[in-house]
Amino acid sequence: MYSIHFGNNYTGQQGALSQCQADAKKLRSWVKFKYQNPQTRLLLDQKKNRMLRHMWRGVKRANRAARKYGKFSLWITYSGHGSWIRDKSGDEADGRDEVLVPHDYAKKGFITDDTLARILARLDARVRCYVVMDCCHSGTVLDLPYKLSGRTQDSKHQNFKARIICISACQDSEVAYEVSTGGVLTSTLLKTLGRSKNLTLEELWAGLSKMTGQRPLLTCSKPMKSTENLFV
Repeated sequence: MYSIHFGNNYTGQQGALSQCQADAKKLRSWVKFKYQNPQTRLLLDQKKNRMLRHMWRGVKRANRAARKYGKFSLWITYSGHGSWIRDKSGDEADGRDEVLVPHDYAKKGFITDDTLARILARLDARVRCYVVMDCCHSGTVLDLPYKLSGRTQDSKHQNFKARIICISACQDSEVAYEVSTGGVLTSTLLKTLGRSKNLTLEELWAGLSKMTGQRPLLTCSKPMKSTENLFV
């Protein structure tokens, strides 16, 4: 398996955060505990082009491994600022594109949900992809068509071949919080993952729902059953 962990504290900038790099390190440590001999990348305060480059490399690497071994797991985690911009393509029910905020956003701009969806749509059907988005306005940041209770509301979606599950810190209209111990989502997720080696989606949701002040969201590229194992 392969994992990529982004942690943007925006060191030296207005609106700097304090725990996002720590969140990325914690999630990377969990991956090393969960999987045997994983290959991982820890990427801190990354610029837009480097974030996109590493995502594309992760997709290509996962596809090569899936073709060779028959299946492969890819984790992508992001802890940092999230925001939204006005949707110009007309594919968003709320009129907004959710975005990630790279370290150099003031010069290079944001990474939109449309861009993220196009990248992950290139994943091979044999890849199992898990994405953690610990940031504000992250609910449908991958534009995945399904959530645990049915379909999402956006009118257009990429044709995803892989099974992709996204764990988002909050709804599109909400903000996500960090406390002295880290991001609320990351802390709650790690506690939940530590309870069982074979969590069902229902058990994962029950753990995440204990967060206060923000409402998490589970979205997927395929229809989900609550009794389905997270680590299929």
